[in-house]
Amino acid sequence: MSQSAYAAPAKLDEIVGLLAGNPGAHLLAGGQNLLLEPHRSQITGSLLVDLRNVPGLAAIQASAGGGVRIGAMTTIGAIADNAAIRDVSPVLAETAAIVGDAQVRNRATLGGALVAAEPGSDLAPVLLVLGVVLEITGPKGARSLDASAFFTGPGKTALSPAEVITGITIPSTVTGAAYERMKDPATLYAVCGVAACVVLSQQGAIARCQIAATGSTAYPMRLPAIEKALTGAKPDAAAVSAAAGAITDDGGFRGNFYASKEYRVHLTRVLTERALKRAVARATT
Repeated sequence: MSQSAYAAPAKLDEIVGLLAGNPGAHLLAGGQNLLLEPHRSQITGSLLVDLRNVPGLAAIQASAGGGVRIGAMTTIGAIADNAAIRDVSPVLAETAAIVGDAQVRNRATLGGALVAAEPGSDLAPVLLVLGVVLEITGPKGARSLDASAFFTGPGKTALSPAEVITGITIPSTVTGAAYERMKDPATLYAVCGVAACVVLSQQGAIARCQIAATGSTAYPMRLPAIEKALTGAKPDAAAVSAAAGAITDDGGFRGNFYASKEYRVHLTRVLTERALKRAVARATT
């Protein structure tokens, strides 16, 4: 690390320029993932571009339509403690409060957590089901991207070279949402986690349902087959249990020395049912 060049510009366009002009450069946000990277030799000799001096990247503010915008440099701890986030999206604040431990939450940032694309990320599945829109800036200017299109593979995202996440916007929607997980006590990542978001029609049926898994899958991803099975159904215990029980190993699940693939599929069924039941209960209150 001591052999790496370092820059900390105060303007976003300068950050983008440094990334574009230095292939292989690394962004430094909270540093929670980057500085603890086990293969530090991959970082040595590259340019570290620090985001801390760019104003506004840690702001939390109201957005149009009653939603909330969260800057990419906002720490996970700040998300957990923010009253506006708790009001617009209680599930996001709740989930942020159980990420890692206090030291992790006070250092790790929202943007860093997204870019790391950890397969056991707690925040990722919640963002996938909430209709979150990411703000991204790069050499070609600014663009918006739905969170559901952001994670593209294990450790991979839809970011192009030299692009930077500047923030996310959470819409204000009348929904019920919940997150359930089983964590690994050593790594504090999710062995399996499931987020569910449910919107009920005036007749009480499920008008829209979004479910996403983490930890058990190769990368955080939605479960469209289960979403489709529940859309239009009555949100009773039998329908929820049947939909969760229909989850099978369709090739998206993973196994390792922490937990086998079969066990993770089982956990996904159990946690999907729990998350859906809590989401439905919140949608009806």
